[in-house]
Amino acid sequence: MNNKIVDIHVHVYPEYLSKKVVERLENRYDIKFVARPCLEDLLESMESSKISYSVIQPVSTSIGQVKPINDWLVGVVKKYSSKIGAFGTVYPGMSNYRKEIEKIKLGGLSGIKMHPNFQKFFPHEEIMSPIYQELIKNDLWVLFHSGCEIAPIEKIYAEIDSFLILRDKFPQLKIILAHMGGYKVWDEVEDKIIGKEFYLDLSYTMGFLSSDRIKLFIDKHGPDKIFFGSDFPVASVKEQVESFFRLELGKEIEDKILYLNAKKEILES
Repeated sequence: MNNKIVDIHVHVYPEYLSKKVVERLENRYDIKFVARPCLEDLLESMESSKISYSVIQPVSTSIGQVKPINDWLVGVVKKYSSKIGAFGTVYPGMSNYRKEIEKIKLGGLSGIKMHPNFQKFFPHEEIMSPIYQELIKNDLWVLFHSGCEIAPIEKIYAEIDSFLILRDKFPQLKIILAHMGGYKVWDEVEDKIIGKEFYLDLSYTMGFLSSDRIKLFIDKHGPDKIFFGSDFPVASVKEQVESFFRLELGKEIEDKILYLNAKKEILES
């Protein structure tokens, strides 16, 4: 088994917040986390699953959360630079987005994570344009939650058509769509996203999308534009790694998705 694995999609929070996050999300989605969303449990999971590097993907659900989350992540990355990286967060419509993006860049973070369904915005909305322009200026990524949620919600903002409009508006923007292009909307992903200029991650996909279809997506989209992600602690990292190897993609493609793509595009960019 390859011992160089980069997991670009994990969730952890400061210790004082992790219990609240678990209670809120487990109740909302009627699920059980496999671990606590904290650094201690992430590091233990990385050790047992032979993950060499993990990238934290945060979510802010208000403007007031942005600064403390980014400040904490910069500190985490500084302390655990050999094992942990991170994307930062911004909130649609915030006035001091430039200051936060500068902090993200100078703090060694790789981009921002946006969750349209939680933050209640369509990805192509004009309110986000200044943020995207600043990301392009600073050569930073944006990773989006794409598609539906684990449990039904009133309104889906992370729509495939909105991402397509965004792609046309900002061709230079470096975009990753989580969950193999869009959770639970994989028919639409196959029709509209596969083969287009998006990067995808595998988080919370294996076990929900058939192995044959995952392999088809990888083949049609190209393995150079796909990253491994687990969605820890919603999913077991070890089980996601084992499921990935059961795809039997061959060492060259496995190495690209597990390590080389992330190394080239995120860790060294």
